[in-house]
Amino acid sequence: RLVQILDKIGPREVVLVLLWPEAGKTATLEDWVCRKIAFDPDVRITYLGESTDHAKRVLGFVKDRMTQQEPEWITYQEKFGPFYVQGQEDDNKPWTQNYVTVYKASRAERDRTIQCRAVTSRAYGSRVDYLICDDLQSRQTYTQTDKIMDALRQTYFTRGKRMTTVIVGNRIGPGDIYEKMIEEWGDKEWFRLVQLQAASGDVPTVPDA
Repeated sequence: RLVQILDKIGPREVVLVLLWPEAGKTATLEDWVCRKIAFDPDVRITYLGESTDHAKRVLGFVKDRMTQQEPEWITYQEKFGPFYVQGQEDDNKPWTQNYVTVYKASRAERDRTIQCRAVTSRAYGSRVDYLICDDLQSRQTYTQTDKIMDALRQTYFTRGKRMTTVIVGNRIGPGDIYEKMIEEWGDKEWFRLVQLQAASGDVPTVPDA
């Protein structure tokens, strides 16, 4: 369901997908990012998390899939790579913990193929095609809803005229960032809310033994 949503969202649209905890949303997003880069090495993706550490873990997985000689990744590399070659940094195609530019990108510029950031950190580069927001808030930042919202508005929502925004998370409680988004954007034509439930409310009847 999440992949179907991601594939249908268009430029200048914002979709908020709410799932249950431990639903596998980050793993799905990692796969989707790898697929987007494979088919379009010139894509520009910014991956936001509550902290830089979370976003770095996602970028680390993407980099491993593109370079490590693991059996399940070799076919991906052979079909769509190379994503990295020794010395490409000299051509302004960096490969760091915070951002990378894949080898097949046609332009060497400050807009990276994928960069990872904390939601409240400063953004670099002038263009973003896909802004992916993954678990922007937790119990530790529950009281920072306004700060997070301001960072999205002032720093990230100005990064691309045709930017597609995907926000994925699970509710923290009343007044959280997701409730704020629904309240402010719920009636906008460019906003879509999708709630995926872990199970329906129907409890199957178990026959007597």
